[in-house]
Amino acid sequence: MFEKQHKALLQWYDVCGRKHLPWRNLGFVNGSYGVYISEIMLQQTQVSSVLGYYERFLQRFPTLHSLSLASEDEVLVLWAGLGYYSRAKNLLKTAKILKEALPNTKEALLKLPGIGEYTAGAILCFGFGQSVAFFDTNIKRFLMRFFALQNPKEKQLQEFAQKFLNTKDSFNHNQALLDLGALVCIASNPRCNICPLYDFCQGKNEISKHTLKKQISYEQIQMHLGIFEQNGRVAMLRDEKWNHLFSFPEISPKDRQAFATLKHTRTKYKIQVLLYHLSAQPTDTQMIEKDSEKYPMSSLSLKVLKVLEKKSLENLSF
Repeated sequence: MFEKQHKALLQWYDVCGRKHLPWRNLGFVNGSYGVYISEIMLQQTQVSSVLGYYERFLQRFPTLHSLSLASEDEVLVLWAGLGYYSRAKNLLKTAKILKEALPNTKEALLKLPGIGEYTAGAILCFGFGQSVAFFDTNIKRFLMRFFALQNPKEKQLQEFAQKFLNTKDSFNHNQALLDLGALVCIASNPRCNICPLYDFCQGKNEISKHTLKKQISYEQIQMHLGIFEQNGRVAMLRDEKWNHLFSFPEISPKDRQAFATLKHTRTKYKIQVLLYHLSAQPTDTQMIEKDSEKYPMSSLSLKVLKVLEKKSLENLSF
């Protein structure tokens, strides 16, 4: 039914697809674990941000069994800066549940922490070579435009994804759709002029009608962090608000003068962060080395450490 469309899509993918990505060249013998790690990392995160983390993670934990033996802090240190730390915790929970290998059925995968419909489908297709259809945000956007859908339900999208699935080459078909959505059929100003499926697209003349309008309303807030340094160490605490990662203590600014400011975004918040020197170590903190490779730190803490390093270098230059 879609022979011409499938051929055009795969020809485009063969020339323009991101086949170099490491998780696309794992094979089906031991590939499910590598695919699993990549899919969790890629949740709400750009490919460019994931690449370095992915390689370091697999070097340290090359198998599900090796990951199952890790401590939470070991995993969080490798995850530092990637954000959405519950993903890392779910990886570890899953590894400790399974010990050796991922299951190869959708029902079993969906019972594991942090695995939803899309991630389960991706693991089955890319990790086990099964012919299954699924959709993420990119594929959803493509399906809405290609089939001229307006505000479709999840069930309807799954039906269209299944209808369009190339069962003869599901692996490359699904990878191609992910790339088409990421590189061509993008949210704003889609590149229809280079789309291999333009001639077949039912919604190409009314793109706006077949695009979900996703607007994030950010709340502007301020944070005041206290910085106490001594003998090359800094006072930090494990903060539940930041996934129990090492963070700088929040303080009341009172009459203090901030020595630096920085910006940070977290979920629905746009945060202006003000830093203040402290003359004494705050309660509930511990003095630790300024080493993000030893301690699991929040992404905000990593930003603060960079500010402190820059300030220290500026002082040395005088």
